[in-house]
Amino acid sequence: MTVLRRLSIRLFLSYLAIVVISAGVVFATARLIAPTFFQENLENIDSRTTTTLAPTGSTVGPGASTSTLTPGSGGPPGTTTPAGPGSTQPPGTPPGPGPTSGSSATTGPGTTQGPGSSQPGPGATTRSGTTTTTTTNRSGTTTGSGTTLQGPTTSLPPSSTGTTNTTTHAHGRDAAPTASTAGVLSVLAASPNTAELVPDDEVNEAFRSALETALLVAFAIGILVAALLALIVSRRIMLPIELVRDTTIRLARGQYDERVPVPAEQELAALARDVNTLAATLENTEQRRARLISDVTHELRTPLTTIEGYMEGLIDGVLEPGEQVFSVVADEAARLKRVVADLGLLSRIDEGVLTLERGPVDPYLIATTVAERLQPQFSDQQVELVTDGEDGLLIGGDEDRLAQIFTNLIGNALTHTPPGGRVSVIGKRVDGWVSIEVTDTGSGIAPEALERIFDRFYRAPGTDRRGSGIGLTIARSLARAHGGEVEASSGGPGRGATFTVRLPSA
Repeated sequence: MTVLRRLSIRLFLSYLAIVVISAGVVFATARLIAPTFFQENLENIDSRTTTTLAPTGSTVGPGASTSTLTPGSGGPPGTTTPAGPGSTQPPGTPPGPGPTSGSSATTGPGTTQGPGSSQPGPGATTRSGTTTTTTTNRSGTTTGSGTTLQGPTTSLPPSSTGTTNTTTHAHGRDAAPTASTAGVLSVLAASPNTAELVPDDEVNEAFRSALETALLVAFAIGILVAALLALIVSRRIMLPIELVRDTTIRLARGQYDERVPVPAEQELAALARDVNTLAATLENTEQRRARLISDVTHELRTPLTTIEGYMEGLIDGVLEPGEQVFSVVADEAARLKRVVADLGLLSRIDEGVLTLERGPVDPYLIATTVAERLQPQFSDQQVELVTDGEDGLLIGGDEDRLAQIFTNLIGNALTHTPPGGRVSVIGKRVDGWVSIEVTDTGSGIAPEALERIFDRFYRAPGTDRRGSGIGLTIARSLARAHGGEVEASSGGPGRGATFTVRLPSA
């Protein structure tokens, strides 16, 4: 999984968590503040009626009285309305004679009351001021009880006069009961002897308004919480990215020693490490470039200085024109030409534009051919040359470029082997690879020099400065162009060295 994909998943999970947390904050806030807003809205309702209730245990029957909770009735709370047997009280009928004490209306059997009056039958009992309410319709008496009466409004069948009696809700702790009324009312507040009634539609409106206000406040708080969490998450993620961006800008300006602090997050840590690796590579490349320029300058300066000195001697008459002078100048010019040619070849290899003429070839046979061509030089330096290898070690490669590899390696071995020494060329097949080993008994290589032996223009301390200084670099680059490798090993100074060329078998 790529760094960007892991980072995208991390962002998605982070913002999903923010949404869940914000939703929880909205729910908890609304649940906490909605009752407060509802209570405030109830206190602000103007349409309310205070009604005095009859004492608990009053008996309603022929000639008895009952509490009437009728807002807007013919008289204020506390008036009495007598009714004789068989009389009829239409809506709005003024109270008759025969007042009694308390807030009651005298009724007899068969009395029909208009909307807003109680209609108890013979022997019915109203326990006003407690949590028991009694309502009466055509079919008899219905009683509901409980500490708090809450629930939907119960509509009773029409009475004999065609009016409809409705039982109201009872809200609140220890709320007093309501009697049959001509409208839908709710008990807002109650005491043992009084009840405060409000229209039910205004209670519903108060609840709806409180809920809307609570939701608005809760959503505002939820948005603030979400914004704060998003800011924290974004800052935590964007800070390392900003550091990476700043570092890459400085790298582009050539400040290759810059590094990015590695954060704790795995995805961003991987990105920071990649940028640091890039910075280290660029720094190493810049160091190699500077060293290359210095080495090339040195390699070119030496033969140019030699040629310049001889030419000045000839001009000033210090040197006589002769074969020796011309031979030195020719050798230094050839060295310059070789350095320039090798640099051009190495540049083409590095750019990947070198064309290989591949075909079935035997690298061991090519190595022995090179060794035979160099045999006169081995004889002049009194160095023994030994070849030994298997037949048929075929690969797909460029014969000329492979010959260049073995020329550099065998020539390098001859250069560092003193008279009486030996150079061996051995070819074999190892695990699907063709291996050609060039081993000498020469000066050897120090362990610290093995790491840089293939660098351009690198020369181990104590070695002469013959050659271009990039022969081993070219040999490794050409082997890699064939899909192979060149490796060096040595037992240390004075113990010889072995250069192994590994190429993929055909």
